Amino acid sequence: MISTFFSRIAAASQGFRSLFQIDRAIFLGILANIWTSLAGPVTAILIVNIFNPELQGYFYTFNSLVALQIFLELGLGGVILQFASHEWANLSLGPNGEIEGSEIARSSLKSLGRMAFKWYAFAAVLMMVALSIVGFFFFDQTKQEGISWQGPWVSLCFISAMNLFLVPAWSLLEGCNQIGNVYFFRFINSITQNLACWIAILSNLQLWTASVALGANVTWALFFLWKNYGNFFRSFFDYSTGPEIHWESEIWPLQWRNAVSWLSGYFTYSFLTPVIFQFHGAIAAGQLGMMLALTRLPVAVSSLWASTKAPLFGIFISKKEYKSLDEMFFKNVIISSLILFLGAISIQALVTFLNNFVYSMAQRLLQPYQAGILMMGVVMANLGGPFAIYLRAHKKEPLMGLTIILAVLMGFGCLIFGKLYGTLGIVLLYFFLQTFIAFPCVIFIWHHNRREWHKDDSKEN
Repeated sequence: MISTFFSRIAAASQGFRSLFQIDRAIFLGILANIWTSLAGPVTAILIVNIFNPELQGYFYTFNSLVALQIFLELGLGGVILQFASHEWANLSLGPNGEIEGSEIARSSLKSLGRMAFKWYAFAAVLMMVALSIVGFFFFDQTKQEGISWQGPWVSLCFISAMNLFLVPAWSLLEGCNQIGNVYFFRFINSITQNLACWIAILSNLQLWTASVALGANVTWALFFLWKNYGNFFRSFFDYSTGPEIHWESEIWPLQWRNAVSWLSGYFTYSFLTPVIFQFHGAIAAGQLGMMLALTRLPVAVSSLWASTKAPLFGIFISKKEYKSLDEMFFKNVIISSLILFLGAISIQALVTFLNNFVYSMAQRLLQPYQAGILMMGVVMANLGGPFAIYLRAHKKEPLMGLTIILAVLMGFGCLIFGKLYGTLGIVLLYFFLQTFIAFPCVIFIWHHNRREWHKDDSKEN
């Protein structure tokens, strides 16, 4: 009886995982986001009770300004993943962690890795210097009595530069289909980073909290990479002769398009909080910043179904197995969209609950109706996410023009409507652009390019 019961439980569990396409990477990603969803309110409560409203505004604005690193990364991380996945179609990981398989593909992959680490080493140094200067200029214009931000800001710039240098390691691992292990790292990292953040807040480290949390991230990352992939990364610096991927002719034509798209993305999301900080002060920026942090929870969970499959998309495309590509893609679009809608409803319910029953916390967030408008905009923005991943897996970037248009409209719109109408102007603008311009255009571009790119299906299984 007992064995039969557990067999049925196992069968039901297997059926559930199959129905929702849950593999190890997605399972770990879900665990990481469950932890984040539980830890997020704890962090918010600690910030509300220990940070004053002005300090909260600085804290979230710190995070928004650090996102300026995207201007130095120039979209290379995504390009690395795409190129690595196409090479990995003919490679595998050996028993000692070394790269095995086609000599041509292996040589090309190694040259890609060396190029990536050189680029990010330069970008990390430049980021540390440039971001420090930008921060000093920005915060010096909006001084708040009693807040010491200079030391914490320089520290955060230094640790962020270290974190940036590690980006190609994760891009290479994901492109080489080491998704399960990467998401194990992220699961443990989410726990480590939150614990470090809480300890720092409770220790009254104030704005040093951001450096402590990110420092825990970097420390765990270095240990994980050394312990699990030491031989893998050492092989990239074996300068054996063979074919190489050339930056000028192969990487750059895609990278600059990706770079424009990623840079444009800053103005459609991360730019919002600094604008409110500049025109309406730290308290309003803290409200918007905390609300945006909450919206990341459903987005992070729903995006797992597409982001974890990006390397497989690239492998299928490399082999021209378009039918398998589309079967996997459409299943994941349905599931991720459902998760996104449910998550958005949950966040809105939480904001409404706090506004009715825990008003002291609700004051640190946007009003419920503004939160609802923002949440609907976030849903529309991220419904198109899987379609963008699908397109970019072809080593192409057809969304560049759209992202430029959105960045210009959002950037100038924020400066106008944010100044005149505050957070309400920002969230209304965001909702309108994502719903009536971004999402319809993404679907149209995806449909058109998919039809054009998949004409040659002669090798379809």
